[in-house]
Amino acid sequence: MKPIDTALILTAGRGTRRMPITRVIDKVMLPIGNRPTVDYIVEQCAQAGLKRILFVVSPEQSQLQQYYGRQVEVAKEYPWLGNNSSINIEYVVQDATKTGYGTASAVMSAREQLANTDRFLVVAGDAFFYGPDVNPLGMLVDACATNVKAVLLGLEVSREDIKHLGSISTNDRHELTDLIEKPASLPEGVTPLANISYYAFSQAIFPAIETIELTNNEYYITDALLELAKHAPVPVLRAKGLYLDSGNLEKWVRANQFVLENSQY
Repeated sequence: MKPIDTALILTAGRGTRRMPITRVIDKVMLPIGNRPTVDYIVEQCAQAGLKRILFVVSPEQSQLQQYYGRQVEVAKEYPWLGNNSSINIEYVVQDATKTGYGTASAVMSAREQLANTDRFLVVAGDAFFYGPDVNPLGMLVDACATNVKAVLLGLEVSREDIKHLGSISTNDRHELTDLIEKPASLPEGVTPLANISYYAFSQAIFPAIETIELTNNEYYITDALLELAKHAPVPVLRAKGLYLDSGNLEKWVRANQFVLENSQY
């Protein structure tokens, strides 16, 4: 089994919650500190030793391509990592008129480019996980050393925060059993575990996507993940840290405050 060296970063979202600014700035290019949101994920890719990034973009996007081009020189962009490697950049256009909308459609858009890739990471580009002592992408890479079809990262959050996120349920072996979007309540004594869109997938994800149906006029990758979990164990990695999000104004302001107060990041 080949080691994971590829990340698929989903950046084609329209950013409707951040209108009107996203009429002129792509959602993933909104700054946190002095860097685009998505750049923190690219840094995590470099830290995890990945060699290839595929960005899923919309037909109208150009800012991401202008920013990254076709290659990232790690020593130049992230000198604090002490890594002289480079990451090759590719772009995949998600044409919603052909594939539909949603995270599953975005992943499916890259099927041809990922055909020779046994396993790959998938991350949403408009938010990122920060843990001071852990690289979340590295955690996923390590978890795929075993022959699993998918792995996802769960973030421990407060009972108030889980109401605005997707809640992960697991069995006593820490394997996925359910995903509930914005749950109204949770059983007492349960530490909420949020889905923050950090995944590792095998090629098995593509036939799983083909089985799912529309939800709210979109195809969700979480539905495909649950389909996979019906047939094979899907491990859930539990992490502690912060989820820094540019998807709505309040969370974006808080993320900027954190970065400004922690200038080493």
